[in-house]
Amino acid sequence: MNSITFLDACQVGENLWFSNYDYNAFMKWNMVSGKAQIIDFFPQAEKERGRLHRRVFHIGEKLYFIPFRGRYIHIWDLKLERWELVEISSEEIQVADAFFTADGLWIFPSYVRWPVIVFHTESCQVESLPYLTEKIGEYIGGYKNWMLLDIACVCQKGQLFYLAEYRRSKIFCIDGSSKKLVFVFSNTERGMDGGKIKLQGISVCGEKDFYLTSLEEKAIYVWNPQEGIKERFACDTEVYGKRTPFIRGIDINEKYGLALPCHSNWIFRLNKLTGSVEKIRYPDGFGRCKIYSLFCGYEKNGEEILLYPRCGNGLLTINGCTGGTRYTPLQLNQADNMYFSGFYRNVIRQRLYTGKLNESFGWMDVLEDYLDEVAGMEEKEKNKKAEPIGKRIYEYCKEMCLQEKQKTQ
Repeated sequence: MNSITFLDACQVGENLWFSNYDYNAFMKWNMVSGKAQIIDFFPQAEKERGRLHRRVFHIGEKLYFIPFRGRYIHIWDLKLERWELVEISSEEIQVADAFFTADGLWIFPSYVRWPVIVFHTESCQVESLPYLTEKIGEYIGGYKNWMLLDIACVCQKGQLFYLAEYRRSKIFCIDGSSKKLVFVFSNTERGMDGGKIKLQGISVCGEKDFYLTSLEEKAIYVWNPQEGIKERFACDTEVYGKRTPFIRGIDINEKYGLALPCHSNWIFRLNKLTGSVEKIRYPDGFGRCKIYSLFCGYEKNGEEILLYPRCGNGLLTINGCTGGTRYTPLQLNQADNMYFSGFYRNVIRQRLYTGKLNESFGWMDVLEDYLDEVAGMEEKEKNKKAEPIGKRIYEYCKEMCLQEKQKTQ
């Protein structure tokens, strides 16, 4: 069981601070000792509650945890070691992403029915900008329940925010200075057939361009607001079922970029000068532990990229220029490890009694997803004959039934 997963983190000194993804736990990891520990639990949230926070920012002496699904910003005072809570919505909202500017923290909702929010950190005031999502709603048909943004659909370039319409093809540009929607781009046609890209994510590429990832295609695009699609990097990777190959691109320098996997298993290094792509080989010990998006958040330090474990079994560091990788497991202390183990048993027992136990809870994935996972394992010998997974499962179940029958005779 992998007890530690998170969407975002921030480094303060030698410590990495984060909100655990699968259940309520405020944690830190010491990057020198390799030890991780639970510091506290987030107030106004049940301990079994997961998916609490999308982003965390270190501003002054405080950590600001932006909700992923919730109503509050949790603020931890590093000096006084105590909590502050700021309610940003009267109802629970889902947040796609958030960014820090001189004006405050910009918070972008996943659905059109909720407003863009600016939280002013100095005054601790919440500014709601409903007219922005209302204006965007006019371009997409005004559907209040339409999902506008996923977790990789927003990026920041200076005072401008670019919003890639999830599963569709428009890109909206908001000026953070005027707090207005200033551009709407529709020039996201693929060069080969003129069809629109079904957008999964957007990120900055160099001074003027952006990376676009597709919901369906095993490729990553370079897009320019004025010129449209400029380049397509095709990536040879296996994706089974209706899965999303890549979540986002990461810009390294004028020569290299990275394509981060979503449901596929490989990271690709993109050479922007030659148009070539190269698979990044994972270090020993690193592996996927769940079927969902392998990565989400990251920290860039020059040429090195620290990737946070959304569905991996630890931290992965990549040198974008050399392609070298380093795996760092998160070692949980004995007391917290025992807490997590007991927590899982209690929650599973409680949900079992109430009839609310979902087979995908925790580390247990549904059979269909498990088969996708097995079928998608790409690190295998080329000449080795693929084993019939379904037949193996059938034979195993048959053997178990025979054994049970023999016990009763």
